[in-house]
Amino acid sequence: MQHERTKDKRFLDAYQYAIDLYSILYNVLRARAKVADRTFVFYQSHNQLGRLFSDWSTTEDKLGDSLQRAGHFLDSYSGQIEEYLHEEDALMDFLKHQASYCDVIKSIVEKHEQLLEDNTKQETTLGIKRTQRDAYANGKMNFSVNLLKSKLFGENEETRYTKIETMDSDINDAVLHCQNADIRVKEFNKNALIELDFYKSMKEEQMREILRSYCLLQARVSKAASKSWINIRDSFSTDT
Repeated sequence: MQHERTKDKRFLDAYQYAIDLYSILYNVLRARAKVADRTFVFYQSHNQLGRLFSDWSTTEDKLGDSLQRAGHFLDSYSGQIEEYLHEEDALMDFLKHQASYCDVIKSIVEKHEQLLEDNTKQETTLGIKRTQRDAYANGKMNFSVNLLKSKLFGENEETRYTKIETMDSDINDAVLHCQNADIRVKEFNKNALIELDFYKSMKEEQMREILRSYCLLQARVSKAASKSWINIRDSFSTDT
């Protein structure tokens, strides 16, 4: 349900932050998925190269053993990326979880706006009741069937007094509703802002850890790749 936008900058900023963060995380996840796909294809392509080296080794004498070893290391190199990509996927799941919190932030702001809207309705109702009461007391009510009957057949003072008492009672009830609505808004705002601050602090720590873990994972991938290529190189340098 669409509510009137709040004028409270704290909630406006939180809502816009949720929109911006979701967009950024969505693009990051999409870009990472493309990188992961290309990385997988790149590594897997070396599997074919490993088979070719193994085939080549059958046509050579001294070089054959080196080619066979190199082909083995290339096969190993091409297969090692799957494990790392699974670890990446797990990290990206945590990042997706962060994106889901954007909806939580927006729902908090929307609840705040709903309470403000309810408060405004209560105040409007109170204003109408007061206007009607004053108009009735001063004999300036807008035309109605009941008013016409009163003018035609008259209205005794007791009936008039009872009517005003009833209207005053309704006004008192409306005042109480306004006060309760105002209290609900203030209490919700207080708790909501605490929750938003807590989330922001928690989110920053979690984001930092996710990104740090991602960088460490890439370092491990690079280290494993470097070791594989050193082994492939040594396959040729140790040939006898």
